[in-house]
Amino acid sequence: MTKLFCIPYSGASAMVYSKWTKLINKEIKVIPLELAGRGRRFGDKFYRDIDQAAEDLSNTIINEAKDDDYAIFGHSMGARVTYEVYYRLKEKGFKEPVKIFFSGSKAPQLPPDEIKRYQLPDNQFKQVVLQYGGNSEDVFKNKELCDLFIPILRADFRIYEEYKFVPGREKIKTDVVVYYGRSDSSITYDNMTAWQEVAGSGIKLVAFDGSHFYLNEDVNGITASINKELAGRK
Repeated sequence: MTKLFCIPYSGASAMVYSKWTKLINKEIKVIPLELAGRGRRFGDKFYRDIDQAAEDLSNTIINEAKDDDYAIFGHSMGARVTYEVYYRLKEKGFKEPVKIFFSGSKAPQLPPDEIKRYQLPDNQFKQVVLQYGGNSEDVFKNKELCDLFIPILRADFRIYEEYKFVPGREKIKTDVVVYYGRSDSSITYDNMTAWQEVAGSGIKLVAFDGSHFYLNEDVNGITASINKELAGRK
């Protein structure tokens, strides 16, 4: 049994991975992780930074993985959190994951955007979010949902945009797979290949048809790829 821990993207809850459980092979157990401030943890305070998120989620992984093999998947902001979770697990002396999947996010050592989007007024912030695609437009049309959603999004954008890369750390030892959507306007091909600079054994780069939210647009495709990557592990 391999346990696959899945970290959501900005504004999302663990529910975004609910469809995966029926499509992932039986020898792989999908464990979506809930971020503070939404879903089952709606009453929890938002993370102050990615370090706090990584500390929180690394403890959950240790408690849930136990003696089983495990892998970690993170999309967009979740990929950046996943990167820091890896180093938290090393600091705690926990065993290496069998594989890490970084999805839809530029490599962490690349310089951040100059614009702090989380500081924009609501109307401008909404326009930024809409550029990513997904179902945000439907949410924004509903005032009650919008009032709930915007603070979550701002909190997630903030920890992503205020992230400080730590140079000089040992490169990731485990196998690294990097996923992205070919039509994702938020990243470039070079952004994704740059992950090899932090991966000790290089990376496997896989492109899917679709936008930033290709993982929702092609659920069958991404789960088939994950099944292949984790095949043969009991």
